[in-house]
Amino acid sequence: MADIVVCWPDGKSETLRDCEKKMAAFCAVDPSYIEYNVKGRPCEPDTIGPEQVGAMNRSMQTRSSSRAWQSLLGTPLCELAGIAADLDLIGMSDDQWDEEVRGKLECLYNLVLRRPGVGAASGTKVLHLMRPRLIAIADSVVVGYLSIAAADKVSTALATAAAIRQIGRTEGNGATLSAVQEYLRTAGVIEADVVPSACRIIDALLWMRANGLKRPEQAGYHRLWRVMGLSSP
Repeated sequence: MADIVVCWPDGKSETLRDCEKKMAAFCAVDPSYIEYNVKGRPCEPDTIGPEQVGAMNRSMQTRSSSRAWQSLLGTPLCELAGIAADLDLIGMSDDQWDEEVRGKLECLYNLVLRRPGVGAASGTKVLHLMRPRLIAIADSVVVGYLSIAAADKVSTALATAAAIRQIGRTEGNGATLSAVQEYLRTAGVIEADVVPSACRIIDALLWMRANGLKRPEQAGYHRLWRVMGLSSP
């Protein structure tokens, strides 16, 4: 079984176990996977459409009015066009992240997240569909689990990206993420062309873990894992 190690600033660590089968369960039963990841895929990589906002609103436990997005929809955004679609949050070098990509991401977040009615969670959930390998979702559950206390929405989104990047680049985790993706490609749970990115896998695993800690009596995934004979966390 493939495990992911989460290292905390105080030197402690936590191991997320059985990641392949937990992600297979997530992709098979969570409404966010098909409704959001599949139906929300954009037709044009630099143009946000109502489909992306609608997919987020229908399935991701976050709401953002169409009116808040109206001026951003339907035309290519130069802030998106300036970010290559194949950039990978986990895979890129530290130099590329620090000197090139982080600044472009901040410009994109300033354009989108500072709008009234668009939060760090809803904004990154829409933007993740546009750049699924790069943009980490700043869901409030995951933000809380990572103990991110940023000054504003843009800082929250950037801090979440940095934290998930650090987890992905922790020694051994890269191999685990590749193993999870290969397992999902071959297990027949989802189509091979919609296998989640490395940063999405980390986000989903952290979200499931955090929900289990927060509401153990309601943690549906933890009950599912017990039925499947998987370890928890």
